[in-house]
Amino acid sequence: MPTYEAEILCRVTARMTIEADSAEEAEEIAASDFEGLTAYMGNSGCDKLVGTEDKRVALDADCGWEILDVMEDY
Repeated sequence: MPTYEAEILCRVTARMTIEADSAEEAEEIAASDFEGLTAYMGNSGCDKLVGTEDKRVALDADCGWEILDVMEDY
């Protein structure tokens, strides 16, 4: 019996605490300072984590998901 691999999109929201004089300035700082997420352990397995090195950033992974694609696993 063939096996299949499903590609599932799980959204993670990053929230960054920024000191700024206005919302516009805060957006500019976030755009220049946010370095994205880090895959600490690798790309497969249930013991893997995502994180960020910036202590101003909090991650919220409590959200929905959707299946993007299903392909036969060769």
